[in-house]
Amino acid sequence: MLDVDKRVSSISFDMDRLDRLMDEANIDVLLATSKHNVQYLLGGHRAFFFESMDAMGLSRYLPVLVYPKGAPFKAAYFGHRMEGYQKEIEPFWMSEVQTNSSGSVDVMEKAIGYIRRSGIRPRRIGAELAFLPVDSGNALRNAFSSSELVDALFVLERLRREETSRGLIFDYCLITAGSNLNRAPSDVKWEKGDILSLDSGGNYQGYIGDLCRMAIHGEPDAELEDLLGEIEQIQRTAMKPIKAGAPGSVIYGAADPLVQKSKHHNHMHFLAHGMGLVSHEAPRLTATGPVPYDAYDASRPLEAGMVVSVETTLQHPQRGFIKLEDTVVVTDKGFEIYGEGGRGWNRGGTVARS
Repeated sequence: MLDVDKRVSSISFDMDRLDRLMDEANIDVLLATSKHNVQYLLGGHRAFFFESMDAMGLSRYLPVLVYPKGAPFKAAYFGHRMEGYQKEIEPFWMSEVQTNSSGSVDVMEKAIGYIRRSGIRPRRIGAELAFLPVDSGNALRNAFSSSELVDALFVLERLRREETSRGLIFDYCLITAGSNLNRAPSDVKWEKGDILSLDSGGNYQGYIGDLCRMAIHGEPDAELEDLLGEIEQIQRTAMKPIKAGAPGSVIYGAADPLVQKSKHHNHMHFLAHGMGLVSHEAPRLTATGPVPYDAYDASRPLEAGMVVSVETTLQHPQRGFIKLEDTVVVTDKGFEIYGEGGRGWNRGGTVARS
């Protein structure tokens, strides 16, 4: 028991916060089944064998982490047999760990058996419905037919910590060159005088960050300077009111008037969205963005540690794709930008400067 006490005391997430969120949602037991939420609850664990795939034979990899509200000593983890190697090197914090499963139904049946043996009688079970295969979801419903199965997305999203680590690795880059507005890989060449948009993402232990900067093959003319200058003004204005305690609506409240009065407003778009282990996670700031959800956090205070991607895009019909994007973390006193430099026209090609 002493060893279990020590492991539970080393839990990296806010256990009291999780219990409170579960209580507010009337959830008695939580089942996390997505790789990103399992990673968070296990303090960073990612199954190395399934880093870039899920399929295995006739089924798929499915991790299942069981967390009963207010009872961390009854928490358990059920994973694939390939995870046993990682468990030997770095044991997980919960008292019950089984890494001997081979498919989505097999692992769920083990989790169901454990819940029954533990004497847990949940009225409401919180599960990640968007990350729960039909076969394992049916097994869970059939096993607890008198319990209500509800979505735990909100609880887990509100729990996850901020991106405070550095050392991101390259993840992707969306590129446009010249007046072309298509960001898919192509044979388009970056010619002298052309602009270049580099919309890139980084990844650090599953945490993601976005950044977009502009370049030019040569020197920008006055119009290009003005266009990028206007986008920079919108970015700075949108970020200025960000701080813990401010309502999420302050970001759009600052940016929207500038977009609306721009003579390029028909081709300009502003977006601010939360990010962390998942793109477009909390805070949710708009109901009119490219990913459908409600603007839940527009009327709620921003919290220290929340991370927001702030981006202003101009798809100019003659000059091309011009955009700035910043990854911004909310702090108690304001905000911090991850990757502040290179905001103007970065020169490239034969006239590249140091």
